[in-house]
Amino acid sequence: MSKFVSDKTRKISLGDDEFIEVKESIAYDEFMTIVEFLDRENEAKNAKMAVPLIELVAIDWNLKDDEGKEVPFSKEAIKKLNVETILGLLPELIKMYLPEKKI
Repeated sequence: MSKFVSDKTRKISLGDDEFIEVKESIAYDEFMTIVEFLDRENEAKNAKMAVPLIELVAIDWNLKDDEGKEVPFSKEAIKKLNVETILGLLPELIKMYLPEKKI
């Protein structure tokens, strides 16, 4: 097993046959960027890390707008996701990249 970051990705289902594709693993510098924002005792503070975290790890999606048109993946589009979607992703991403044993 390699000791380096993998190019593999993982799709996280958002329901309605939609997903966001994220890096399966992250490098140390990316990990440290996330840790700067994390506060295991303060969920409200962790909400501040949601968009930067998604920007750091997301690489694609198949999301659609209200009219059913595909929305191209971009850093700008991430900032336009609704709060429910952003906060719904946060626990899954924290569990993926920041397991208890690493902190």
